[in-house]
Amino acid sequence: MEYHDEKNSGIGAKVTDKTVSFELNTDLSLPDYLGEVSRLLWVRPSVSAPTRFLTGESAEFSGRVCYGALYAGADGRLYTAETEDTYSFSVPTSAPRADMLSVHVYPDVMVGRVAAPRKLSLRSKMHAHVCAYDEKSIDTVLPREFEEDVCRLGGVIECGRILHAEGESMELFGEVEASGLSLLMPRAEVFLPEVSVRSGVVACRGEVIVTLLCHQADEGNGEGGEPYLPRPISHRLPFALEIPLEGACSDCEARASATVEEIRVAENEGKLSVAVRLLPVATVACREPVAYTKDLFLPGHDTECHRREEGFFLPSICGNKNFSVSGTFPYAEIGLPEGATVIDAMAEAEVKEKNTDGKSTVLSGEIHCHVLFMGGGEFGTSDVILPYRVTQEGTFEELSAVATVPVLSVRAERGGLRVDAELLLSLLGLTFGKVTPVSDAVFEARESDPEADLLLCYPAQGESLWDVARRTAVPPRRIAEANGMNADDMEAESSLSGVPFLMIPDVK
Repeated sequence: MEYHDEKNSGIGAKVTDKTVSFELNTDLSLPDYLGEVSRLLWVRPSVSAPTRFLTGESAEFSGRVCYGALYAGADGRLYTAETEDTYSFSVPTSAPRADMLSVHVYPDVMVGRVAAPRKLSLRSKMHAHVCAYDEKSIDTVLPREFEEDVCRLGGVIECGRILHAEGESMELFGEVEASGLSLLMPRAEVFLPEVSVRSGVVACRGEVIVTLLCHQADEGNGEGGEPYLPRPISHRLPFALEIPLEGACSDCEARASATVEEIRVAENEGKLSVAVRLLPVATVACREPVAYTKDLFLPGHDTECHRREEGFFLPSICGNKNFSVSGTFPYAEIGLPEGATVIDAMAEAEVKEKNTDGKSTVLSGEIHCHVLFMGGGEFGTSDVILPYRVTQEGTFEELSAVATVPVLSVRAERGGLRVDAELLLSLLGLTFGKVTPVSDAVFEARESDPEADLLLCYPAQGESLWDVARRTAVPPRRIAEANGMNADDMEAESSLSGVPFLMIPDVK
């Protein structure tokens, strides 16, 4: 163990970890050019990343929720309508800066009902998980006049540091061939499997998967006199971006996500031009050694040390992991009519349980698929639950996992529905430890014998050089020099191995 004369450092500390739940109630009145509602099929909420504002004792958050409703009209056609609402909430926190806050806002329960032929009532339950990490000082507080003369016994621990960053919005553009088609409803999912860190930067590579649900612009029938059915067109927009983050280095690990803030689609001469605006965010987990004071004394003084236990954390995992999940469901089990035509599907995922066997951690949850179909001459929807179970090596005392489904494929097979999903988990796992540094000390001067130059000391069994130095209030290096010894390993019992007595120089 090295002998440290420098001051203690600081350790990372979690200052906020809170989940807030709130409910939004919104009415959607249909414009005159849309058909009346016969049956509401699905409502898709899209949550924007919140703005943050620190008041000193709490953090204020606000943002938008955009709703896209798909319904069957009284004329048998599909229609879409959009509206938006705002949300706001606050969380008590001692975080010193807004960029030290990590917040994830996501919908849980979405309920829509037809309140009138031209009015929809929407109710959504929302959750927001807010975390903030700061640095906690474990410095030893001493009277200024003693700081330079104190003898310190230093220790080193490896602890974690969590950094957050929000990148600038970026726009992606694409064009889709859509001759004879007209847009019903757009949606977009972000697939971000590659996240890496280098000095001062989090680098991300992925793609936005845009799905455009379209119908035939001509209201006539297709082959065999059957009516044209809507169909989804998928288009992928690859991207690479960098998020500046001071303090990040190549030894760190990172997870990242991006919120789709806006989708714009324009129809032009048989093509659909798509513009998507993204807001990326990143969390970086670092490990670093931190020095602290295990013990100290002031030469020539009796020293009483006060210690305070401090908790710290170590990041065990931080990254984006993707998994393939699939299943086949009998039609009767999911309420899908025999012979129905599957048109489109969308999904969201939730993490329900986190269990460990001592060597690995198992995450289990459900992917909720919402399937749009045509059966018996009418549009309908069916909800399919696809369970998943994934295993990560290692155990974590705390594990944050955000689940999304960026890729989904649903197709009808003989007697059943085949679902193939790509599950993306954004993970941050922590383990915790404790350290007991010296927080402060009280010194009382010893009386010195003016005639004594050396004292004879017989070490007790198990005593180290540091123990003798502290007991006699003489710096350990001075004792080592007076006895022709090496003081590099002063804390170990072996430092006095085979030493029957020591000459202790007087401190004057």
